[in-house]
Amino acid sequence: MGKSFIQLNHKNPNTIELLKHPNEWALLTLVAIRARRIDSKIEGLSVRQAMIGDHKSCGLTRQQYRTVLINLEKWHFLTTKATNKGTIATLCNDDIFDINVDGSQPSNQPKPNHQATSNNKVKKEKKNNNNNFCRQVINMTNDILGKNYKHIESNYKPIRARMNETSYTLEDFQRVILTKKRDAYFIANPKYYNPSTLFGTKFEKYLNENQAKAFDEV
Repeated sequence: MGKSFIQLNHKNPNTIELLKHPNEWALLTLVAIRARRIDSKIEGLSVRQAMIGDHKSCGLTRQQYRTVLINLEKWHFLTTKATNKGTIATLCNDDIFDINVDGSQPSNQPKPNHQATSNNKVKKEKKNNNNNFCRQVINMTNDILGKNYKHIESNYKPIRARMNETSYTLEDFQRVILTKKRDAYFIANPKYYNPSTLFGTKFEKYLNENQAKAFDEV
């Protein structure tokens, strides 16, 4: 395998557009630099994947981090998956950065049929990542609250809705569950300990309640 590098595709219109968004540009560059060129069983990363950590490790505020990730996913530059070790980002294409996966000389733009295949693969991977995230949230809800919610679409629906709003992390969902676990009103009305209420339209409000105390007890 040849030397690793990243090449900027300066002729692509997307490059010029992304430069207008410095935070998104910086994070995509970070992912391109860190992305694996070969699979790594030790790190648990596949080709084009990189561990990007949390908002602090990227030099962003929590809100900036959420906004940047949701924009990069919306613009089909990358997908993300929350894990216990941190957030894993997967590059979707070489529109802006060619990361030299195969060790060859920098490539030209992908052929149309190759691009279509890549896009389908990205959509499938994004759906799988979405389902995995929902499963983790439901498992965490059951563990913390002693419930037995099933892995069904009606329980996933409010989680997906929040994910579509912005890039909430697994830590955000954990904070809401823990905050409401200690909430006197919820304790007196245990019927509200359900995915629809916990992860509904008041999720952002719950997230910002008593953040300093949220992780005192599991």
